[in-house]
Formats: sequence, C-alpha cells, structure tokens
Amino acid sequence: MKMLHNLLPHKGILDLSHHNTLFSQTLSLIPRHVFQKLERRHKTGRSSRKFGFKEQFTVMAFIQLAARRSMRDGLRCLAAAGSRLYHWGLKNVARSTFAEANNSRPVGFFQDLFAEMYGLCAVKSPKHK
Repeated sequence: MKMLHNLLPHKGILDLSHHNTLFSQTLSLIPRHVFQKLERRHKTGRSSRKFGFKEQFTVMAFIQLAARRSMRDGLRCLAAAGSRLYHWGLKNVARSTFAEANNSRPVGFFQDLFAEMYGLCAVKSPKHK
C-alpha cells in the first residue's frame, strides 16, 4: 500500500475503494427528477413513503436483468446482493411489500416513465428510428 500511496494522490486511492456496478450505472441514466415528477402525477398516498416508484422500478429492473423466473426467485436473488442494495437505493424488500405495490399502483406510471425516457433519448438522436 505504501508504494501505491506514493504513485496516486489521496483522492486516487479513495477512488479505488469504490466502484459502481453496471446495474448502478444503468439506474443512474434515469434522472431522479423524472421519478419525482411522475410520483406527483400518480399519487398513491402514504404507502409510497418507504417503497416508492423508484424502488419498485429498481426491483423490477433487477429481476428482469438477472433473468429470474419469478418474483420470489428475484427477491431471493436481490436479498443475496447484500451491501450492494444500499448503492442501488434499496433496503431488504419484503415479498408482501413488493406484491402489494405491483397490485395497487397504476401501470400508467411506467408508461409515462417510458415516454419520458424516450423523449430524452429522441432529443439526442432525432434521425434514428
């Protein structure tokens, strides 16, 4: 470590201790303000305080990208992620909490999220279909 300390400035050493996962980088492509705007539009009441739309989307995206076959399997895989949950903005997610969110929240939120993200992408590449 002493040799590494001589080669890198202090900030460089700190950067080595933290790394973003590919999943974390993918999630960062969706601006937080987009979620906040859509949450105000699709109000769901108090239940969304601890497990909001962003958390629900993060869990669904994880289950999809991890190619899990069921919600239960996906949540078990998510729980195995351990300390990475914090970096994804999550805590352990109970199956009942996730199931309740999926059953009670309007699907229109995710349609609007797609439309918002499509709009952001279309501006950057207007000539592509």
